[in-house]
Amino acid sequence: MPRGVTPTLRWASSSMVLLASCTSTSNNRPDPSPPPDTCGSAPECGPSAEQFFDDRKLAEIRLTSSETDLEAIRVELKQRGYELCPPNTVGEGACTPVASLLDLLWAKWQHCGPYKNYIPVTMEYQSPDGVGNVVLSKVGMRLRGTNSRYSNPLQGFKLNFETLLADQSGGVGRRFGGGSRLNALTVDGDDTLMLQCQAYGLMRAFGVPAPRCNHLKVYVNGEYYGLMQNAEEPDEGSFLRHAFGDANDEGSLYKCSAGCGYDDFKADLEYYGDGFTEQTAPGAQQPGMYPKAYNLVRGEPGAHEVDLIPMFKCGGPESTPDDAAFASCIQEWIDVAEWLRVIAAESLMPTVESFVGSKRNYYLYFKPEAGAPHGGRFSVYSWDLDAAFNRAGCLPSSCDPFTSVASWYTGGGRARLVQRLIRVFKDRYCAAMRSFLSDLYDPGRVDRAAAVLETAMAGLPIPFVDRRDVATAQLVPREPLTHGAWSAAVATLRDYVAAHRAAAQAQVDARCSAASAP
Repeated sequence: MPRGVTPTLRWASSSMVLLASCTSTSNNRPDPSPPPDTCGSAPECGPSAEQFFDDRKLAEIRLTSSETDLEAIRVELKQRGYELCPPNTVGEGACTPVASLLDLLWAKWQHCGPYKNYIPVTMEYQSPDGVGNVVLSKVGMRLRGTNSRYSNPLQGFKLNFETLLADQSGGVGRRFGGGSRLNALTVDGDDTLMLQCQAYGLMRAFGVPAPRCNHLKVYVNGEYYGLMQNAEEPDEGSFLRHAFGDANDEGSLYKCSAGCGYDDFKADLEYYGDGFTEQTAPGAQQPGMYPKAYNLVRGEPGAHEVDLIPMFKCGGPESTPDDAAFASCIQEWIDVAEWLRVIAAESLMPTVESFVGSKRNYYLYFKPEAGAPHGGRFSVYSWDLDAAFNRAGCLPSSCDPFTSVASWYTGGGRARLVQRLIRVFKDRYCAAMRSFLSDLYDPGRVDRAAAVLETAMAGLPIPFVDRRDVATAQLVPREPLTHGAWSAAVATLRDYVAAHRAAAQAQVDARCSAASAP
């Protein structure tokens, strides 16, 4: 039976709460009713993707829940056997809190898809330049992430602009900001509120695929929820079109080691045989799990055995032992220069919890390419870079850009294909690292991003939610994130980038002294 404890009440339910514009003096007074939907039946409304993800401005979204909708969810939960806490009482584990929107979002929270736990809200988007301002009703909202309630000070959420319309009209689509979904990222130990946006921005500036990312001020049912990173959905067609120039987004896209229940760290790029089944490869750390490690989210059924597995076979030390043969065939299957840039950026940032260091949370996209020997080449890009800038720690602690993985990861080091690419194409890898450090890895990027957020952070502290004390199991209030605490965290990040750039440059100089630029 699902159970929980009522926290300090936030996101209180309301049948008609929607804050006025942030420029209004009545910013904390709910309007008598939400503004009408201005999107209507239009298939696409609001800002363009370029306008929505413009990281030089700070827009806001205001979410409103209907008491009628929330009451219907309470009835549904009761019918499913939940024991609901009475109003205005604190549950002690014997009942499920359902007083507020946040309570109900947690009651319907799912770790694993397919996600059928969306709650209807109305979303108002307001940009400081007025471009794309719009109101959308029947937007589906759910919590995102894998941690339980009270783990994170500010829980992220996902908005889906289509899913509830499909329930009513059998598949009617609707897009906002160029996509069908919005990702407001969880704040989890990052008082700068910018680690992921900084990481993705560095990747894009380095010429490798990465989601666009900026910030949004978020209000829910008339209360300020917080300042959140807003990251582009990495598997939508709109991302593939702008990141790869693939007008038809028709290539095979694999989501790698994104399994449910922490069944990850499996996407090790190893060759386990020609069939898309579970096999064991010579020298592998554990049995391969093709089906769990590589989920085909776009492309033709059976694509694994046409493009993915042959690429692994080319890269395998046992299946292709000769380095010259490997160097020849791997360039037919992947964009080697792009892969080396991704490895260099993840190694030097560092963010060694994903593709490079932990064999998870990344995508492989077989981009169609006329004239390529196999009809296209694989690109690689990572997702969920919340451990960037050494937040996860490195093993070894020096964050060696040739070998390091996340400090808590014990899965046998970097993927053998990654190690082989670095070794066989060492000159090109060294050139990529030098370019990243000299051209992009600059504390000034932190300052420029902070300048966009400065006014918002100076105006309102972010009211973090309670945490659960492990020893007593009681809820303990968290201090809000103030302007002072945020400024100190930003200064720490700026200092880290400056110091790590110097240390990493020394490592690159030492390891690449015999390597010449291509």
